[in-house]
Amino acid sequence: MIFSSPIYQGIPVDDFEPGIDPKQFFEELLEQVLNFQLPELPSTEEMLNHVTEMHILTGLFCFLFGFAYLVFGLKKYKFFMMLNGAVLGVLAGGLLCTWLEMPEYLLYGIIATGAICGCLCWPLARMLVMLTGGGAGGIAGHFLYEIAFDGNAEYMTYQPVGAVVGAILVAILFLLLFKLGLVLVTTAQGSVMMMAGGLRLISESNRMYLPVRDKLLARPEVVFLVMGGLVLVGIAIQVSFFLGDQAARNKKKRETEAAAT
Repeated sequence: MIFSSPIYQGIPVDDFEPGIDPKQFFEELLEQVLNFQLPELPSTEEMLNHVTEMHILTGLFCFLFGFAYLVFGLKKYKFFMMLNGAVLGVLAGGLLCTWLEMPEYLLYGIIATGAICGCLCWPLARMLVMLTGGGAGGIAGHFLYEIAFDGNAEYMTYQPVGAVVGAILVAILFLLLFKLGLVLVTTAQGSVMMMAGGLRLISESNRMYLPVRDKLLARPEVVFLVMGGLVLVGIAIQVSFFLGDQAARNKKKRETEAAAT
């Protein structure tokens, strides 16, 4: 059986941390999808626990790729969207195998769908940016609707309307303003990955990690302030790269025109 491997049973291998049982993960995710439920946002303590349970190499990977997304998201967007597509393909393959009750093919399914979706997202990168924006807009619309009509049972029955409207509006906005949407998507994703990876790396030293953990538990808003600061830095860097490239192209164009005359 494919899950006879210790890694897939959540049993430590060498110095690896216990993993998540993929069958249970995809079963819970499929139930939420079929019931149109959004996963509950984890508390700060739960988030920190999840981060520190990652393997150190996973944390390093998150930090380095998060930095790449944050800084080079606009310049290398097709490559990054291909990676995002591969991750979405893995999730889709896992959900499909779980829905079809074929757990023995889960590993093959997620590899195949991950590779296929990653390859498709290279030429369809613009579409993925729009869908990513739509997904973020849907989540925002869902929670905004909940905040606006919390306690009103009659209106809360139509809560999916908030998610649908938010998804459509943001998807259209990202379609019309592609470069803006791309910068927002890559900087937001990069900031989350850098934050998670950075916390995992410093968790190797209790002397460094424990004061940071206590600070974040006492003031959870610090997490969003740090990520917001990273987003602003990423936007500034990506915009400066874009303007620099535009200036270089204009200069080359003028030189070509001058040489032709």
